Amino acid sequence: MNAHSLEQIFRQPEMRKLAQIMHAATTLDAKWQRVLPQEFVGSTQAVGIDQGELVVMTRQSALAAKLRQMSFRLVQSLRTEGLDVSGIRVRLQVEVLPHQGKKASKNLQLSETALSAFEDAVEQIQDQTVRGAMEQLLARRRSGRT
Repeated sequence: MNAHSLEQIFRQPEMRKLAQIMHAATTLDAKWQRVLPQEFVGSTQAVGIDQGELVVMTRQSALAAKLRQMSFRLVQSLRTEGLDVSGIRVRLQVEVLPHQGKKASKNLQLSETALSAFEDAVEQIQDQTVRGAMEQLLARRRSGRT
């Protein structure tokens, strides 16, 4: 796959729509994190708006209860951030217990030749947004993270 065909893939309406959805989700969570008290930042994640309520996920039941208590003030702060919400719905995110284990991940390492070819293809991409995303992906691959 050359850089031209890769760029064509990212110009597809579906990929543009996916990028817009990802941007909206990131923006929503950033606004949520800004209105939280400092001690709660990073312990929750805003995942969407459903029927006028901000849906928030956390793994801590005590934090969920505290957020429910603070919801009126948080909603007011969210409105100053430009979100038209009427409430907050806090959901507990269930963790997999250690004895349940995780499925073994496949080894998805790319060879140095493949990484170099990918790097050459990325250099040919004209769209700066797509190019930046691909460069980040390449950097993660080179550092060993997937």
